[in-house]
Order: sequence, then C-alpha cells, then structure tokens
Amino acid sequence: MTSPPPHPRVTPARLSFLAIYNPTLGPTDETFADQLVFWYSRAAAESRTAHKKRGDAGTIRGKGGAARGKGKAVRGKDNVGEKVGADGGKTRRDGELQEEENERLRQIGLAQGMVHFARTFSNGEPVDSVETEKSRIVLKELEEGWWVLASIDLTRLPSTPDTSILSTAKSGVGDDKKPQVEYSAREVSPPLLLIQQLVQAHHMFSLHHGFSLDELFVRTSRDRFCSALGRYWNRFARSWDVLLHGNPAVDALGGLKLASGGELGFGVGEEEWGSGERDVLEDVVHRTEGLVDMVVARYGEPAPSAKKQASTYERTESLPWLGSGDAPTASDGVFFSGVGAVDRPSLRNIAFWMQHVYTQG
Repeated sequence: MTSPPPHPRVTPARLSFLAIYNPTLGPTDETFADQLVFWYSRAAAESRTAHKKRGDAGTIRGKGGAARGKGKAVRGKDNVGEKVGADGGKTRRDGELQEEENERLRQIGLAQGMVHFARTFSNGEPVDSVETEKSRIVLKELEEGWWVLASIDLTRLPSTPDTSILSTAKSGVGDDKKPQVEYSAREVSPPLLLIQQLVQAHHMFSLHHGFSLDELFVRTSRDRFCSALGRYWNRFARSWDVLLHGNPAVDALGGLKLASGGELGFGVGEEEWGSGERDVLEDVVHRTEGLVDMVVARYGEPAPSAKKQASTYERTESLPWLGSGDAPTASDGVFFSGVGAVDRPSLRNIAFWMQHVYTQG
C-alpha cells in the first residue's frame, strides 16, 4: 500500500543566492573564477548544516560502536567498511563542492550575458531585474566594475484542484506522487525595493570600512578582502527579509527617515517647537573637544514603568531596544541631524545604521 503524497505547504519567498563579482578581476577564461569575491547560497548553507549534523550524529554512533566492539577481532571488518564509507562520503562531498562551484560560475556568466544583451537595445543601460516563473533576479552595479547579483525564490503555494487538473491536462501526464505547486510574486518586494535594500547594505558596509571596494581591494590581500565581505554579507543574506515589510517607501526612495514630529526647530509655523532642545544639542557638539557631529534618533517605545531603573533589568532586558526585531514605526526616526559637519549621504548611512542596530542588533 503506497503512502499518500505529502500535503504541500506554503513556502514564503526567500533568498536563493547572492553574489558579488568584478569582471575586470578575471578577463580570460582561465581566470574567470577570480571574478567572484563573495557567494552565498541558501541551499548550500542548508546542505552544510545538515551534513554537519549527520557528521556529529555519526561520530556519536561511532564511539558507541567502538565501545561495544572492544576485544572482538571481527570488528576489524566493520572498521574497513567504516573507512570505505568515509571515503565515499568524502568523494560525494567533493562532488557537491564541484557542483556548487560550477553553479557559481554559471550564474555569473549568465548575469554578464544578460547585461551585455540588454545594453544592445537600451542605449547602453544595463538590465537590473529579470522575472521568471519561479524566481525574481536583481542585478546592480554598486560601484564602477563591482556588481551584486541576487536571486529570490518566489512564494510556493499549493495549487488548487482546478489548476492541477488543467496543468495535468496540458502536459498530458498525470503524476499523483509529486505535489503540484504554484509560484506567486504577491507580497514579494518589487525589484526597485530589493535593489535599494542591497544598495543600503553596501552603504553600511562602506560606512564601517571607510573605503570604496576598489580601495579596499588594493589596500588588503584578496583573502582578507573576501573575508571582510563574507563576515558582513553572510549575515545580511541570512537575515534579509525579501517580503514587503515596514515602510517600503522610505527604503525605495533612499531618503532620511525623520521621527513623526519632524526635526527639532524645523517646520513651517513650528520654528519655536524644539528650538531650546536643539540649541542644547548643538552646544554639546560645539563644546565637546574632538566631537565632529552628533545624530540623535528615537526608536521603540519607553519602558512600561518609567520608575524602573536600568540596573533593575535582567541581563536579557538590559537594552530592550537593541536588536528587537521590530520594524521602525511611523513615530521612529531622526529628530536631530547634527550641525551640518557630516554630508547628507553619510548622514543617511548613519541613520540607516542606527535603524539596523534597533532591528537586528
């Protein structure tokens, strides 16, 4: 008796892979692999996690087997089998790594092909997004020569009976064992928003490292350069929410998010509101030696009890606003943008970093 097919479940849209590459690093076929400086694959990450868990479980079972086999010469045959199995696992693992490497190069080559093809009929402008039945692909040149490529797996939905029958009738083949699914782009961030989120992430990376990618690549070795990219972009890729959330307009426009009350001392008819507080903050900047500028923002709500001192919080509640996981609300944002010593792009990056600290920690 055959078991019924598993009931399909809704799988939200999520990142499939993320890559950063520079075509000038590998202009020939022999050096093509050198173009890639960062690669993240969700499937590969999940496979490594599962492989590690299986390895840990195998180690535990192996220790138990060795304990039971003490003093028995017949166990020697099993040890040979274990060695052969280990060699087979190593060969299989090498094959998976080679397959992953081929997939990386294939995706990079495909992206470059799309860019060159689109430029032939778009007045030299590169393509920035491609829609397929199962995925949404976005491509952006972060800096001159440095490209980021991201592929999003669309939401998987169980198909309705009518749709399944129609699909089976069109194909002429019925397969009851394989569940039918549909792919939906509903509630998935549009390409413009996805690209802007990648650009914001790049701005925050530059904010912490202080150089452009070209300068950083020249100043450090390739290994250290790739390691710096990996530390930041791996964390970003694992936590990137590709569904619509928060305030998409703020991210899409790439502006500075102000608090609901606006900035202190600004606003038509409201020049007197907050002027005193603004004077105090500006005086702090001018009087503090070595302080270039100061940006002040508010995020989250105050503690339920204002009388509760910070020292009474438990260790896990010492900073209840840090890494809360909540998206900023309409009332959150910057209410003092400084005295003008920091240019507007840098101010925007600092404000985005403060928001990221509130959300991600």
